[in-house]
Amino acid sequence: MIRLARNRGVYDRLDVAEIVAALRDRPNSYDLLVAADVLIYLGDAGNLFAAASTALRPGGLFALSIELTDSPGWQLRPSRRYAHHPDYIRQTAAPHHLTPIHQSPVPLRKEAGQNLPGMIIVLRKD
Repeated sequence: MIRLARNRGVYDRLDVAEIVAALRDRPNSYDLLVAADVLIYLGDAGNLFAAASTALRPGGLFALSIELTDSPGWQLRPSRRYAHHPDYIRQTAAPHHLTPIHQSPVPLRKEAGQNLPGMIIVLRKD
């Protein structure tokens, strides 16, 4: 995917890195971070939120998508993807000075012919 993206010639920079380490290595570097279909690969999001807070400038935004679960916290599904409860996201983001400013329920994708319920959440660094 990186090769295909590079061939498009529209990106200023493309990195291949572990997300938490890459964000920690770039303090106060970004006004916007987008994690679309990233949290499905993480159960505990605490390290990601800590790193995102480090990488964001004050007032910066962190937009993310989650698969929804009714269970508290997070849950590993039979699909081998993680689903998160919105309360877990808020509670985990708070100690890292990330405040929710928007959330919208959305269908993320079709799975077995059915819309998979998800949510887009936008956090602001205080």
